[in-house]
Amino acid sequence: MADIKNDGVSAKGMSLDVFDISAPELIKDLAGTVAHVAIEHYNLTPAMASKIGVDVALAFAEQAGGTQVYIPITQSVKISTRDLQMYEQFNGSNHNQLAKEYGCSRPWVYSVIKKIGKQMKDKNQPKLF
Repeated sequence: MADIKNDGVSAKGMSLDVFDISAPELIKDLAGTVAHVAIEHYNLTPAMASKIGVDVALAFAEQAGGTQVYIPITQSVKISTRDLQMYEQFNGSNHNQLAKEYGCSRPWVYSVIKKIGKQMKDKNQPKLF
């Protein structure tokens, strides 16, 4: 493994200048996003964050290279998280409160509780056949 402190070179030995010139846009965007998160949320220096971003992007390219990758929008993840929170807060009689708290209708709360309940049951209970 290359020395991560070596200026301008990632741990995988990739020159950041060469990466910037030769990497496809999607891979450069991924590296930039990882670097941004590393700076904002983990207080890394921009140089260190850039190196990590390049290494993550290269690892992703190696793993998924040549395949078509579908990346869902984060809204679906947020909705799933919201639905799970709603399910966990449900006590059997607080449909109205949950509808108000989550800004949805009471029938929608019923459907979310039913859907998540089925998913939890399917996850925790093995199939017999």
